[in-house]
Amino acid sequence: MFNAYDRRTWAVLVIAVVLTLVNLGTRCDVAYSPVIVWALAGIVYKQMAEPLIPYAAGLGALMIIAG
Repeated sequence: MFNAYDRRTWAVLVIAVVLTLVNLGTRCDVAYSPVIVWALAGIVYKQMAEPLIPYAAGLGALMIIAG
């Protein structure tokens, strides 16, 4: 289970989004991005009871879609 106040939780979300944006920007690999967006959407769906995790994952997914 995710803990909204654990640094590792935030690190995983930030690293996933940053690596995806770097991969999208440098390699233009459009097949990689939907997989991460799908994973972040799953996190949003499963973690709705947590205070901040769904918002951060949803924002990350929107950043990838916009990027």
